[in-house]
Amino acid sequence: MGDCIDCKLCVNVCPTGIDIRNGVQMECVGCTACIDACNSVMDKINRPLGLIRMASENQISKKQPFRINGKIRFYSVLLLALVGLMSFLLLSRKSIDTSISRVKGQLYQEVGKDSLSNLFQAKIINKTHSDVQYELRVEGDIPGTVKMIDTKHHTLKAESLSNATFFIAVPLDKVKARSSKIRISVYGNGQKIQTITSTFLGPFI
Repeated sequence: MGDCIDCKLCVNVCPTGIDIRNGVQMECVGCTACIDACNSVMDKINRPLGLIRMASENQISKKQPFRINGKIRFYSVLLLALVGLMSFLLLSRKSIDTSISRVKGQLYQEVGKDSLSNLFQAKIINKTHSDVQYELRVEGDIPGTVKMIDTKHHTLKAESLSNATFFIAVPLDKVKARSSKIRISVYGNGQKIQTITSTFLGPFI
């Protein structure tokens, strides 16, 4: 009964091999190949298109027109919010991300008679598609000097993670507590990218 001429073209084009005439089944991937095949046949025999179509049960059995209900509105708003959030995260992400921490288990070291140093480790992720020349500087209330262990390690390879180990030397008269906050800035190609706060360990005062 109906306009179907039993050509089985909808079954032949289905990538999962189901018969859509038996209704939507779990194996259906929603590729709509059966819809295109059926419409091409209906067009040739001059019958209305849409024998196979995306429709709800009420649209088919009760001939109700398509309506935007509350569920559709809710999911539409939710989808737009997620798209907006993803767009914001992509646009606001840092091109270079750095984490710096003092090496655990290491105490301070005396540098001469007027300075103290701590050993630090840095993990730097370059998310760009080009190499970046970087530099670490101590900024803020506590002055200090960065001394890289690997003096040639100043280039971040494109789309890679780099590890760096370095000392920070601080004048002894600037160390006022056992543990002090120190600010380390990351510069890429001469521009400040990020400032990270870490801990500098000194003697008991």
